[in-house]
Amino acid sequence: MLILEFLVVVSIILIRKYPLNFVASRNGTAQLSLNSFAVLSHAMLAHFQDSLFLMDVLIKKLMNAFVPTIPTWFSARRAAQVTAFFALKCGGKINILMATKLIYLADRLSMERRDAPITGDNFVSMPFGPVNSYTYSYMTGNAPLQQDEWSEFIGVRNKNDLPLSQTITFDDLDELSPADTRILNEVWDSFSSTDRFELAEWTHKFCPEWRDPNGSSIPIDFSTIFKLLGKPNPIELAEDIQAERQFRASLQAE
Repeated sequence: MLILEFLVVVSIILIRKYPLNFVASRNGTAQLSLNSFAVLSHAMLAHFQDSLFLMDVLIKKLMNAFVPTIPTWFSARRAAQVTAFFALKCGGKINILMATKLIYLADRLSMERRDAPITGDNFVSMPFGPVNSYTYSYMTGNAPLQQDEWSEFIGVRNKNDLPLSQTITFDDLDELSPADTRILNEVWDSFSSTDRFELAEWTHKFCPEWRDPNGSSIPIDFSTIFKLLGKPNPIELAEDIQAERQFRASLQAE
């Protein structure tokens, strides 16, 4: 509908710029003269490239209207280092689908072992399985804040790959504790040999918090994951995560 409306506007502009002549037909109706038709056709072709450019600008503006809001408690640097950890394991770049699965599974394992995720991110069900919401926004280039913290470790997405932005080692990942690293290594050892699509299917079967969003996305509550992990106090643990977020946000506000 948007493209149709855009083309109508362009046509009106061209018609106003190139007035048309009408001639009477045998049945008395007005018809566009051949000369006017040729002028309009030439004008539309001449302005076709400019029209595409204007449409591209319009689409980008509409896409910017849906840019997610990144909360101040979220650490893009920490999320970038978790992504960089797996990119280093892959030799310097990692497929984005593989990255989303490994990072989610690491957060889930951390919640099972330590009652808190590594990234502190929100989770959503997407068609290819559960995903870290804000981390994914950085992966796709849609996050408006803390870009420098992300790009210090992760470069611009190249098709379906996330490359490291510079030469780094595991020692440069200073946001990650030894306990974080142990969990990340455990997830890597368990799933590194699994095909990314097979891993997505695995999360559908063995992460019961995932629900089919039918092409969209559905939020996943922390309390739901804690409950499925067999925690006796899932709501309290979820509230603890929210309390830590509020504390981080208050530090950022000072």
